[in-house]
Amino acid sequence: MSVWHYLHRPTNLAFHDLTTKKKPPANLRSLLGLSLKFIPNPSTNVPWRNYAAETLPRFQRDFEVKAFMAKPPVNANDDPPEDSQYNPRLYVRTNWKPPSIFPFPKEATRRINYFNANLRRLVRRRKCRSNLLPHQRQALRYLRNQKDFLVIQCDKNLGPAIIETDEYIKMAFRDHLSDATTYQRLSPAEAKVHELRIRNFLGIWLKTWAKVITKNEKRFITHHIAENKFPFATFYLTAKVHKTPLVSRPIVSCSGSLLAALGTWVDDKLQHAVKIQPSYFKSSFDLRKEIDTLELPPNATLFTADAVSMYTNIPTDRALLFIGKYLRSKVFPGIPTEALMEALRCVMKNNIFTFGDTIWKQKTGTAMGTPPAPPWATLYYALCENKFLKDFALSLLLYRRFIDDILGIWIPSANADDDTVAWTEFQAAVNDPSFGLEWIVQPRSQSVDFMDLTISIRGNRLHTTLYEKPSNLHLYIPPHSCHPPGLLPGMVHGMVHRFFSLCTDDSDIRQRIQDLYQALLRRGYQPTVLKPLLQKAISHTKETLNRLGPATTSSSKDLRHAMLLHLRYHPLNPSSKELQHLWRTHICEPPYGRPLAELRNYNRIPLGINRLIIAYSRPPNLGNLLSYRKLKNHGPPVSSYVD
Repeated sequence: MSVWHYLHRPTNLAFHDLTTKKKPPANLRSLLGLSLKFIPNPSTNVPWRNYAAETLPRFQRDFEVKAFMAKPPVNANDDPPEDSQYNPRLYVRTNWKPPSIFPFPKEATRRINYFNANLRRLVRRRKCRSNLLPHQRQALRYLRNQKDFLVIQCDKNLGPAIIETDEYIKMAFRDHLSDATTYQRLSPAEAKVHELRIRNFLGIWLKTWAKVITKNEKRFITHHIAENKFPFATFYLTAKVHKTPLVSRPIVSCSGSLLAALGTWVDDKLQHAVKIQPSYFKSSFDLRKEIDTLELPPNATLFTADAVSMYTNIPTDRALLFIGKYLRSKVFPGIPTEALMEALRCVMKNNIFTFGDTIWKQKTGTAMGTPPAPPWATLYYALCENKFLKDFALSLLLYRRFIDDILGIWIPSANADDDTVAWTEFQAAVNDPSFGLEWIVQPRSQSVDFMDLTISIRGNRLHTTLYEKPSNLHLYIPPHSCHPPGLLPGMVHGMVHRFFSLCTDDSDIRQRIQDLYQALLRRGYQPTVLKPLLQKAISHTKETLNRLGPATTSSSKDLRHAMLLHLRYHPLNPSSKELQHLWRTHICEPPYGRPLAELRNYNRIPLGINRLIIAYSRPPNLGNLLSYRKLKNHGPPVSSYVD
């Protein structure tokens, strides 16, 4: 038996069983309880040919580009220089190399050769023992080969679930696709016509607006159109196990689809308008920072509201009219309004997706899954609520909304009857029929659950703590998963920072940290590893928050002086420590020469490079291996349920 089975074996293995007719094998709990993020060890480590063909050529090319682009030294406190056209969201990696007339420093070339040669000595092709037990490997083979069950994800990150394939397909039709007012099934011929029409639109749009979009934006959209293989998005479900009876959330994955790149461009532009709306906030951290400053009157109450199926109920034509009128009425630097509105109309009216062997078109509402869907929905209702919020300015001490979730602080009138009337009028204004949306406004109270927070009134202040669904299985990634060793420190530091940033009471923070410690113990981590790591995370978080303020994250170090080495992680590959040693010894600070940062490029400018960052990619995890999104070879074809 493997050592990890005794030292790192999780004890809280669990998943959600949603089956109703057929029962899955009993040994699935030991596999699915590892979580869908668990990575089985590949049978062998990464061979040298992969380094020689991919890793090192990319490293060499990136090195040459960084040396060519080296800038004169700047003050350490200065911000990194900015490229006015550079946008990381709209970036396409190229194979461009500096012209040969601008030579790469010969000394740097020698150092890279030494680095490569010594790395070659460390890489040996070796077989790797599995980090799954025999019965877990058997369960994995069974799930990958059978057709009766699907392993699906639960909504709100509540863990994996298993359901019969036919019940999953029936649930998709029962909850969503059978609604003929929202979805229309397309024949293959009709789908082909839509594809050609979309391609034609993209060509005309790029030509028409070539002078108002940047070269980088045009290159990004053009590249993704040329590389497109599957024109349409993919429809799948997640299970809302926290609700009774069981319902599903529709997800449309537009990644890689024909309109994905244009949608990303639209999203990037719409964000400028969304972020200036009065009700907008970015995250729970920003919300906590804001409400910490509030001083409440004695009679203040809290309320929340949730929209009913917001995305599919937003009236598309009305939203396009509202948003277009708003964008044209203001000046937004960097937003070509007419180009944006044309692109937005195309994205919102051409949401076509596959479900198994069937093809569907969303007829109304927000184009689910498209990149601009969240800012579109946020901006549309912001323009609606801006019409009535001023009428309740005296009653609303705070009004904030995150897409389809509203949080408010209501100040009641001195007269109870007047207050009842005002509250009724406010609910009616939120649910104005002309907006096309229905909101369920919860009764006013002293404590509410909003997003991942429980917010309560204590005296004249608001107190916050974390809110978690009772059905959360807390399936943290076990220590024997094939993840880089930095997983645990990153996870612990992130969670501890979240506790300190979102919880008001020190006693609550201590209890959360204790609960995290116990949860990680149940996932197989050892006390001797966890205790010093938690102490370090607590100390670092206190120092960071004292320096930067509550609910604030420190800015990440810029990459002006760093090189990235892109590697596929495997436990039998050279470790990060060994790679950093090779970097320092042969490239950065060799004993036989000047530091790398002092070497100069063709223009006599110091390279300034003094760091190496190991950028790991991961092997497939259980979620990838058991993916159900395309329903390939899973039971009867979807078309048999509608034909």
